[in-house]
Amino acid sequence: MNILKHQLLLVGAVALSAMSSVGFGAVEVVNGFGVDGWTSWDTRNTSGTQLVGTNDTNPAGVAYFGKPASTADDTAIQQQIVFMGEGQTVNDAAGNTPPASPTGSLNGLGYVRLDGTSSNSGKSDLSYVSTSGIAPASDLTSGSFSTSYTFYSESGVSPYTNREPGLNISVIGTDTNQYTFAYTPAYNANAWNTETATDSSGVFTVHASASNPENGATGTLAQLAADPIYGPIMFGAGSEVWRVGFNIGSSQHYGLVYIDDLQTSLLNGGDTIDFQAASVPEPASAGLLLAGGAAALMRRRKRA
Repeated sequence: MNILKHQLLLVGAVALSAMSSVGFGAVEVVNGFGVDGWTSWDTRNTSGTQLVGTNDTNPAGVAYFGKPASTADDTAIQQQIVFMGEGQTVNDAAGNTPPASPTGSLNGLGYVRLDGTSSNSGKSDLSYVSTSGIAPASDLTSGSFSTSYTFYSESGVSPYTNREPGLNISVIGTDTNQYTFAYTPAYNANAWNTETATDSSGVFTVHASASNPENGATGTLAQLAADPIYGPIMFGAGSEVWRVGFNIGSSQHYGLVYIDDLQTSLLNGGDTIDFQAASVPEPASAGLLLAGGAAALMRRRKRA
């Protein structure tokens, strides 16, 4: 499969000159469904039924998960996955009113909120998906793989409970089966958490078909690749990364999490992907905002 070369976001000459003058890479802004390839993926309602929207699901407008796409599912998805700003009060998918959204996001420009719904069968998933491929799976164990992301978990106000989003990397193996590596490290509730992992650090859990012996296996990506049988299947020549994303759900009811930003060697050349509120800054100020955001990110990484 051909590797999809993910394009960097261009925000005008002013933005580019401002960023290059301080030595930071391009910040990719994701502030809505479909922006730079980020859409709902395996998002489910409280009954556990996958939601397939005409605009908000990849592939857009195409029957998937055994059901046709519908605008009603777009509406339902937008109640579970919300691009929003700081200090906003937006009801959750069940109609409950949570506390105002947290401050402290990258440059104060917001984030995307994922809702675990009021049922353990519900799930919210925002992913970058490319069925033509993102990168060879061997890139996950080449020594150059890295990922870092920042999130906030709402807790302490009924009915919200302490939950953590999963970072998912999905691969089609050489046996044509799907393998998803899920990363869910320890974290602090009601605080910003920055999580990092490389091929040799961070414990991932393998999600495969129930009958697959590798389902439920845990370890660093390097340790999983060392499996004499499934290592070559999951990471060998011809295996391909096709999805990178976040989800909350599947027995994480009444969890609300805010995903602020992501850096991964798999996307955007390793530069920052900044999830923001749906509003877009004026072009004249965009460069300063993005450059300031990169600096703020570096400061927060050091604190973490």
